[in-house]
Amino acid sequence: MTARREKQMRDDQALAQQLAQQQQEELQRALAEQRQQQQEEQTKQQEHLSREANGKQQERIAVLEQQVFHFQKQQQQQQQQQQQQQQQEQQQQQQQDAKTATPPEPRLPPRRLLPPPEPQMPPPRRPPEPRG
Repeated sequence: MTARREKQMRDDQALAQQLAQQQQEELQRALAEQRQQQQEEQTKQQEHLSREANGKQQERIAVLEQQVFHFQKQQQQQQQQQQQQQQQEQQQQQQQDAKTATPPEPRLPPRRLLPPPEPQMPPPRRPPEPRG
């Protein structure tokens, strides 16, 4: 082989090696970019799912709070109705008792055992008798 041809082969080999190295670097860069994009996409999906789940959870909480509110309101209304019913029953019972009860005997005013005390007044003063 001629020196020229050997030099050409070495140059070709060096060039091929350089190209292979460049391709490998480009592939690694592309792979790194792809990994980063995948991670970003996964992060976005997780955030979206998290927001979605959070939103659904908030909806559930709101529904439960509404149910609790209605339940408490219903309980309050039932208590009020029971109280009103009890009051009505008591009033009816009192009215019924008043109708059927014997009228009370007329009461005499209480008698005093002692007459009321007379107001205490000092004994009247006599004018001094003239001395003579």
